[in-house]
Amino acid sequence: PGSATANQRFGTNFTKGDLDGDGFSDLVISGGLPGSVILWGSASGLTGGTAIPGYGQSPTTGDFDGDGKTDLTLFSYLSGSGDDPSSADATVWKGPISRAGTPTATLPLLDKADWWGYDTPDASCATNGIGCQEDGDSISGPIRSTQTGDVNGDGKDDIVAWKYAGDGQWGNHLLLGGGSTGFTTGWTPSDGTATGTGTGIGDVNNDGFDDVVVGNYWAGGKVQIAFGSASGLSEERVQVFDQDLPGFPGVEEEGDGIGSTVSVADVNGDGFGDIALGISGEDIGDITDAGSVALVPGSATGVTGAGTQTFHQDTAGVPGVAEEDDQFGASSALLDVNGDGHADLAAGSEAENGWNGAVWVLNGTATGLTATSSLAFGAGDLSAPATDARFGALLR
Repeated sequence: PGSATANQRFGTNFTKGDLDGDGFSDLVISGGLPGSVILWGSASGLTGGTAIPGYGQSPTTGDFDGDGKTDLTLFSYLSGSGDDPSSADATVWKGPISRAGTPTATLPLLDKADWWGYDTPDASCATNGIGCQEDGDSISGPIRSTQTGDVNGDGKDDIVAWKYAGDGQWGNHLLLGGGSTGFTTGWTPSDGTATGTGTGIGDVNNDGFDDVVVGNYWAGGKVQIAFGSASGLSEERVQVFDQDLPGFPGVEEEGDGIGSTVSVADVNGDGFGDIALGISGEDIGDITDAGSVALVPGSATGVTGAGTQTFHQDTAGVPGVAEEDDQFGASSALLDVNGDGHADLAAGSEAENGWNGAVWVLNGTATGLTATSSLAFGAGDLSAPATDARFGALLR
């Protein structure tokens, strides 16, 4: 549905999930001011298309009310600027969703008892001095990216959203799934400050609760793991590390950008979530900002650094050659693309070949990632427009 429009940036964000319950994953693509589009999965691939008017930014799928059906959270498009963020329309579509674009029900975004940084205060709550959520259908400031997981183990998916807070500040915000009343908010690393870059969610220590991993390039090159629990996340349960972690190849240097992107999944099949960290500003020898990706294994105590692997375009078996300002690892995702039970690494460089962009895939094995039989491809390989495409800018 729709037509190409200048500066629309269709596809800046996307999400996937089985929205209509037919057993095939569907793709939801952000489309800026006009809204988003659903492409429906089928035995022959994606087919058809349904427009979602007005909600064109950072669509997010998950089971947010714990009923076993895939729901869809939607945000309207806003630019990220100004001292005070404007309110963006937001809603939760309860699944299943019909191919006509009709949800089973529409749920509020936020529980009425929640208040921090969202919407305007309800007059009836003014007496407590802090205000509260009035209608649950808006959020202050644009959302640029989201990650989904269950950090408190209640069977309802939670969202970590990268959100504009005003005055040039961006930060993560945690929305805890809450069923028919909407999300509630909680603490998460880089909460309301411009310190976080990449964010990933997964069970690093295999305790049954998803953990939130945030790359903090702007806070001195540190990565934070906030460990999940029945009570959610807490500043009391955080591990902080960088490239000086024992066993981590290389050393921490200014401008490396460790955690410029983050993804969490089990690569070696031991039950612990492993952490892929983009290090897009890494120098390879005397080649500035060539970029690399590290895989840091998880364990019962978080990460120890033991067994950490790093890969770049000069790694034997990885296609291509490391070049200045390639920023390899500017995007990443851990996904089992070959169905062997091991998560594989997809790593992107949107600056590759004069900002045409490219994506690399490295296979996961019982001993970690391997560059053997790895491959790379760009938009041109898919018969798509390639010039300045920034192909691979987002992977998930």
